[in-house]
Formats: sequence, structure tokens, C-alpha cells
Amino acid sequence: MTSKELTSVALKAFAIYVLVHAILSVPFLTQTYFSHGGFYENLDDSKNLLLFLGAASFILLVILAVFIWRLANQIVTNTNVSVEPTDDSKIDASFLLALLGFYLIFDGLLRFGYVCTSAFTQVQDGREVSAQTIAYIVGHSFQAAIGLTLIIKSHGWVEFIRWLQRAGLKEKT
Repeated sequence: MTSKELTSVALKAFAIYVLVHAILSVPFLTQTYFSHGGFYENLDDSKNLLLFLGAASFILLVILAVFIWRLANQIVTNTNVSVEPTDDSKIDASFLLALLGFYLIFDGLLRFGYVCTSAFTQVQDGREVSAQTIAYIVGHSFQAAIGLTLIIKSHGWVEFIRWLQRAGLKEKT
């Protein structure tokens, strides 16, 4: 098995993992929806936005799983995609950072969906959303954003890491 085929299999396994987690979140979402009487009472209420955000994050997880699956297929068929090292390192660092980005997006979206649904429950029970819940919402959004930048600008992150490695190592003349 070549490294491209092995990478493709690993990415497909990760896509299945993401899809399973997205499907497993559906009972939590439906339980929250039906335990509070649905949206029929206050359809235009801004409180429902929290549940919509939670549902949207789970839908984005399904889209992410499809994207990862297509990427895995592209790695095998496309000759331009390289998982081989480009320099003396054992594995291409930009590829590893992109994989880390996929995981951060997955984890951030999954937790964001659960926290938004929890915030919806807090609001529907007559309480205000706690500061801790707001911090979780912001933190998981930030985590997903960092993951997205790791995917989009992985070469920039590699250069930044190399710059950090060289920082302070210049000889004094």
C-alpha cells in the first residue's frame, strides 16, 4: 500500500468518524427541541437562534465529512496532491497542519453545537445564558477558526513555525 492510499484510507476513516458524531448528535438536538415545545410558540423569537446555531453546526459536520471523503478520493486520483515530504523531514509539515486543522474544525463545531443547544435550554428554562457558556461558545468558535486557517494557510503556518525555530539562534557578531 502506498502512502497516498494509506492516507486516503485514514482520511476516509476520519470522515466516517465525523459523520457518526454528527448523526449521534441528532437525538440530543431533537430531545432539546421537543422538550421545550418546539418553535411553534415563538417562531420569531431570538432565543431560537441558539438552537438553530446548534443544528447548523451539526449540518456543517456532515458537510465536513463529505469534504474529507472527497479529499481522500482526490489524494489517490490526483497526481498533484503530495503527501510525500518536500524536504528532509519525514512527513510534509503543511499536510500535517492541514490534518490538524480538520480535527480542530471537527472538534470545535461538535462542541459548539452542544454548547449552543445547552444555551438554548438555559434560556428556555427562564435563566440567562451564563458567562461560562458564552465563553465556551466563543472559545469553540475560535478553535474552529484556527482549524480553518490551518487548512487554508498551512504553508504560512509552516513558515511561521520555522521562523520561531530560528528565532534567537542567530550568532552575535
